[in-house]
Amino acid sequence: VLSRVVRLRLGKTEDAEYTEKAMEIASALAQAVSSPYEYEKVKATAMLEGNKALTVEVLELFIGVLRDAIALKSGGEALLLSMKSHSLSLSEKKSLKNLLDMYDSVSGIYQSLENNPNYTLLNAVLCARLG
Repeated sequence: VLSRVVRLRLGKTEDAEYTEKAMEIASALAQAVSSPYEYEKVKATAMLEGNKALTVEVLELFIGVLRDAIALKSGGEALLLSMKSHSLSLSEKKSLKNLLDMYDSVSGIYQSLENNPNYTLLNAVLCARLG
């Protein structure tokens, strides 16, 4: 049953829920999304290669960053306080449609982790969809 559960965070989250490494990679990924260079996205996702637990944690955190960027863009507030600066930056640099598309893409990739995907391909898809 637990393998079919989708965890949704509805309130403010504590920084202690995420490892320092996950927060570092999610920060790099948020900065890379704002960069016009594809290499930055590849470099940020390369740190996830072959580590399923870290990939799950980073994608979950990055989904929160995108959720908060969408909320900020729409006049709401951020829930992930430790990543608020990244969410604010994305909300200023990306259109609402682009943020929603990225949220849908990353959420779909996160859900695909249940099927034990090839992580090299998963990183390539993630980079391609964060355009």
